[in-house]
Amino acid sequence: MTRNRRAKAATREYQTATGTSYTAARRAVTGADSAPARRHAFAWIPPSAGTSITLEDAAAVAMKWAEQQAMGGLPAMLVTDLKGEYAHAAPFTRYAGRHITPRSSRLTVEPGAVIAHNPTYTALELAMTTAREIPLAVVGLLPAPWWLDGWAAAVGAVDLLTGEVTALDPRLDEPLQSILFYGNNGYARGWGRDGAQRALDEIRDVELLDHDMIVSALAGLGMPARHQDVISQMINKIVPRGTGRDRRRNPHVRHPSIRTLAAGA
Repeated sequence: MTRNRRAKAATREYQTATGTSYTAARRAVTGADSAPARRHAFAWIPPSAGTSITLEDAAAVAMKWAEQQAMGGLPAMLVTDLKGEYAHAAPFTRYAGRHITPRSSRLTVEPGAVIAHNPTYTALELAMTTAREIPLAVVGLLPAPWWLDGWAAAVGAVDLLTGEVTALDPRLDEPLQSILFYGNNGYARGWGRDGAQRALDEIRDVELLDHDMIVSALAGLGMPARHQDVISQMINKIVPRGTGRDRRRNPHVRHPSIRTLAAGA
């Protein structure tokens, strides 16, 4: 039996014995929960809000939440893909000196919270890394290059406009964790890529293989940006063009793999 199969068997056994989700059981079996729990909150403004709020107003809402949630009285930090695109626009101007990008990521102050404004997947990775133990708010009104519904569901982000929290379909827990597991070698051809391919096939078989949802969910689970690009290309070979990767798709229609939880859940 391979290491992954042993881990899966132990995970299922733990899940049956404790009644926890597969993800929680996997973390317990692999030791991911051995560190003490820390306060960590996620919030976002989803693409469905795009018809009722401007980019600037969405940023202001996210900034207000982050500043209220900031830990230890420390200032909030802004993350975008490029500095120039927001350099002279309110409310971004007040983040001068507290604004980082993938190309300019040196922190000049210690942040107490992070705001990621319409991040690309590299900017989102930077935001996730910077906010490892502090609150993170994401404005996701536009695909850059993909929608972030899966990310929000994977991390349990609260919608700052409605108070709703989304969660992934439990059927995705095991295959998503398997994809992460097989990324140890960067999904090189052979063992790593074959294992990831089998997991993607599992997701396709239950009709939940949406490109943006899966890739952004993996981002929420900690997948590096360079690996997201590989999985993106793999999904594009499985899912017909225009299905789950179509920039013209209606962002207000929730994917069936995402469940809405009651506000405050």
